[in-house]
Amino acid sequence: MDRIEYKMLFKITDHKGAIMNRMLNSRSFQVYLIFHILLLITIGVLAQVYGDSRGGGLLIILFYVCLAALAVPFLVPSHQARIYIKVYNKYGEALYFMDKEKYGFKSDLLQMSLKWKMFSSIYETKKYIFMKRIDGQCHVIFKNCLPDEKVMAIKKILANTPIVDKEMLPEEELSES
Repeated sequence: MDRIEYKMLFKITDHKGAIMNRMLNSRSFQVYLIFHILLLITIGVLAQVYGDSRGGGLLIILFYVCLAALAVPFLVPSHQARIYIKVYNKYGEALYFMDKEKYGFKSDLLQMSLKWKMFSSIYETKKYIFMKRIDGQCHVIFKNCLPDEKVMAIKKILANTPIVDKEMLPEEELSES
């Protein structure tokens, strides 16, 4: 197959899930999470030790501030997904396309096409295919919004791209989901 075209009619929950998946798998978020958990444990222990002294109340306040800071990143995907859906609706329904040379989309107001050399990596999960560009941006294919035969055709094209860093699921894992 030389070229494939498809439309993805996804919901805000699909996009929020993709953002959450990227966030939870990023090294910087994992370091942030470990740091805050260790900080909360340390503050909790110090609050137990110094709970009756003057600094005990301050430690409890600090504990709740750190707990709130730990929750903030989990609010970001919802906000980003709402913004993305708003932009998506503004530009109209997009027709996505890919072939052995490029990937892109076109809508009523916007058209974009990128050669495969603009991408640094591709990795697949059960619900998504993430295509990371060299500038850090990420394009997502929502597999649950496409028929299995389209997903298989997309995977075939992606397998033949010049991108070296690829993590694709085996074919049989697609048919199980």
